[in-house]
Amino acid sequence: MCVRRSICLIIISLILLFSFIVGSCEKNDENPVVYADPDTTFQNPYPANGSTGFSGIFTFSWDFEYYGNYLYALYLGFSAEELSKHGETWSTEYEIWEALQLDRDYYWQVQATEYGTSNVYKSPVWNFHTAAADEPEDYTIEWTVECANNGFAQNLAQYLNILADGTIAAIAYNYKLTTVSPAGDILYAGDLPLDRGLSDGTMHWGDCVSLRGGNLLVTFPLELEEDGPRNRYSAVLDSYGNVVEEHYSAPRAGARYALQNEHDNEELGDGSFGAVVTMKYDTDFNYKCYVARYDAEGDSLWFRQCKTKEIIPYREGMLAFWNTTYVDTIRYFSLNGDLNWTLVKNLNAYCPYTQVVASGDAAYYIRVNSSEEVACIAEIGEGSLAPELYLLNSTIAGVPTQEIQDFRFLANGNLACRATIDGELSIVELTISGEIVKVIRLQQPTMNLVLFEEYEDGYVLYGTSTFMNLDGTRDSYPEVWRITPVE
Repeated sequence: MCVRRSICLIIISLILLFSFIVGSCEKNDENPVVYADPDTTFQNPYPANGSTGFSGIFTFSWDFEYYGNYLYALYLGFSAEELSKHGETWSTEYEIWEALQLDRDYYWQVQATEYGTSNVYKSPVWNFHTAAADEPEDYTIEWTVECANNGFAQNLAQYLNILADGTIAAIAYNYKLTTVSPAGDILYAGDLPLDRGLSDGTMHWGDCVSLRGGNLLVTFPLELEEDGPRNRYSAVLDSYGNVVEEHYSAPRAGARYALQNEHDNEELGDGSFGAVVTMKYDTDFNYKCYVARYDAEGDSLWFRQCKTKEIIPYREGMLAFWNTTYVDTIRYFSLNGDLNWTLVKNLNAYCPYTQVVASGDAAYYIRVNSSEEVACIAEIGEGSLAPELYLLNSTIAGVPTQEIQDFRFLANGNLACRATIDGELSIVELTISGEIVKVIRLQQPTMNLVLFEEYEDGYVLYGTSTFMNLDGTRDSYPEVWRITPVE
C-alpha cells in the first residue's frame, strides 16, 4: 500500500512539475525576456540617428552583436512613443519600396527575436528627417489638389476633361468625380450624382466620359428595360456636378439585343457624337463591334459594323482606327455613315504603340518601334500615307527614353507625348518634323502619371500618388496638378 501511495505521489509531482514548466513557457511567450544594453547590441544604424535628407526608396540597415538565427522586426513611427510594426526580415537590412513622406521626422527601432526561443533584443529608438521636396527645374507647380477617393486601391485616374469655362473634371475608377476651378479651388468632390449605371461602384471599360457643349457627358449601358432594349443612359453634368440633362435611348433603331459597352465617345463638329460600340447580337453572348453616330439626345443615327479601337473627329466625319500586332487599319466615315476610304498599314516588325491624331484638316499616323523609339509620323491622305518622317531615336537629348505614348496636338500646332526619360516621367513637345522643342521632367517620384491635357500656358496632370504607411501598407489617392513650364 505504501509503495502504491509513493508511486501516486511521484506521478502527481511529475504532473505538477510539467504543468509548472509549460505554464512558465507560455508565460514567457506572452511576456518574452527583453535583454538590455541596446547601445552595444545594435550599432551603425542607417539612417544614422539624427540624420537628414533621405527620400525615395532606400534600405534600413544595422549591425547586431550576436551570431545566430534572428528574426528582425522593424518598427516605424512619427514619434518615439508610437511605433508601428512595418515588416520583418532575417537579415540586418530592410528595404522599403514606396517613398516616405517628405520633410518629416521619422522614428525607428529594431527588435531581434532569437529563433526557437523567446529571447528578444530591442535596439534604441533612432530618428531621421526626410528631405524637403526639390524645386523642379523644368516647371512651376501652380497648385495640387487631392481628388475624391474611397480609400481603396482602385483610386486610379480614369478620365480627365477640360470644360468650356476652364473647369478641370477628373474622374477616378471608383466613380468619384472632382471638379477644380482654374485657380485650384474644388467645386465638387464626391460620387458621380447619377441614379443609374452605378451598380457596383467601379467604372468599367464600357463606360464613357467625354464632353458635350463644354459640359461633362457620361454614358452607361443599363440592364434591359421591360419595354425593350432602351438601355443606353446618358447624363450631362456642369462644373459643380449638377445633372443638366438625362436621356434614355436604344443603342440602335430596332435593335433586338442590348448595348454591351460604349467607349471613345467623341463630339463631332455638328454637335452629334461618334462612338465605338459593342453589342450582344444573340443569346449565346456573342458580340459585334460597331462605329456609331448619335444625336445630342443619345438616339442612334447610324451603325456600321467595323472593328475599331478608337474614333477621331476629322474634317466632316471621323476616322476609325484599329490596330493589331502587325497590321493597322484606318477608315474614314462621313457624317451620313458612308465609308469613303480604307487605309491598311502592314508593319514589318512588332510595334508596341501606334496612334492616329488629327487637328482640323490634318491627320497623322504615329508608330513607335519595339526599341522604344518614335519610328515615324506620316500625314494621312485620302486612303494613303505621305512619306514617313522618321523622328526620335532611343534617346532624347542623349538620355535613354522608354514608353513613348499618348500623343496629342497642342494649340501651337506642335505635338506633345508622354515618355519615361532616364526613369523619370516626362512630357515631350516636338514639331511635326521631329524637332524636340521642350522636355518637362516630372520630378514627382510618388506620382504615377496617367493623363495629361494642355491647359492655357502649361498642363494639367492627373495621376495617383502612392506613399508608404507606417505599418508597411500603401496609401494611394488620385491627384490633379497644374504646372507651367519654365522657359
